[in-house]
Amino acid sequence: MVIKKKPNGTKITLHPNGRQVTIRPNGTKIVSKPNGQKITTRPDGLVISQDPDGTKTTRHPNGRLVTELPDGTKEVLRADGTKITTLTNGRVDTVKPDGTTITQFPNGRKVTTKPNGVKIVLRKNGVKVTSFPNGKKVTLRPDGTKIVLRQNGAKVTTRPDGTVVTIKPNCTKIVRRPAPEVVEQPQPV
Repeated sequence: MVIKKKPNGTKITLHPNGRQVTIRPNGTKIVSKPNGQKITTRPDGLVISQDPDGTKTTRHPNGRLVTELPDGTKEVLRADGTKITTLTNGRVDTVKPDGTTITQFPNGRKVTTKPNGVKIVLRKNGVKVTSFPNGKKVTLRPDGTKIVLRQNGAKVTTRPDGTVVTIKPNCTKIVRRPAPEVVEQPQPV
């Protein structure tokens, strides 16, 4: 083992197996391994690992782990267990500890899948489609229109004015309009 001290106070230890340990005056420790991996530990608890393939992993004192892959993909694992992966094409995948997955696409579309099988798609144009495991599907449009596709195939559309249009599986169409509002006029006495 060879130990070197630099004038600035940096201490370098060379081990027989090729490992090199550098300790700077500020307390930063850098371990360089023979395989090319380099691990830097700062006094504040931040640990940065750089692999020969270009992968860089940073462990923050609060437990957050950030991995940057050579292809540009970035993975963040939060202390609460949430994992966020940002791909080079701009797509962001989030997996929460409860199993909920959220995918945000570059075109603005967002897909959320809950552990119970409910899938929610929010489109860029503001349309929200919720699909349930039993086959029911609910679509909400920005204008307030609500479309429910039931398990039996019936389609119920509720318009912003309160009109309800039901199309049954046998193609029977039923339209219910809201009752007109009755305004009572005061009677002269």
